[in-house]
Parts: sequence; structure tokens; C-alpha cells
Amino acid sequence: HTVLVGFGRVGQVVARGLSRKSLPFVVVDTDEHGVEAAREAGFEAISGNAAAKDVLSATNIAKARRLLVAIPDAFEASTIIEMAHKANPALE
Repeated sequence: HTVLVGFGRVGQVVARGLSRKSLPFVVVDTDEHGVEAAREAGFEAISGNAAAKDVLSATNIAKARRLLVAIPDAFEASTIIEMAHKANPALE
């Protein structure tokens, strides 16, 4: 499966593309409205900051195939990527 961090404008486009290709994914977003929108669109979604170890673990990152980060904060994105690779070195 794929972990998609962020369900803003870019994250929504990515989610639609993954869905069209029937690729399983889970959305993580800090914004409750984003989480609600993802769920209303039929996607699995987790509310929280993916930079938090417990939130990232809830995505089953250790068994994920891919991580897609669609958030505007480059520092936070790099933190998420670093944590994810520690949990799953084979992650794309």
C-alpha cells in the first residue's frame, strides 16, 4: 500500500490518480476537514501529523510500499521521510 501525507489541492489530485489505478493507499492529514473530505471520497484517512511516530505507525508504514508527501512544509516533509525510511528502509 501507499501512504499519502496531505490531502490539500495536490494530495487530492494524487489520491484520485491512485484510486483510478486501483492502488491501495491511506491518507494522513492534520486538518480535520481534509480527513473528512478524504473519507467522504471513499478513502481511508487518519487524522494527525505524520511527523508523530504514533500517527506514522498507524499507517502501517513498516509494510508500505510507497510514501507520497504532498505538504508545503519542506522541513516537516523531510522529517516524515526520514522517520518513514527508518521504519521501512525499502520504502519508495
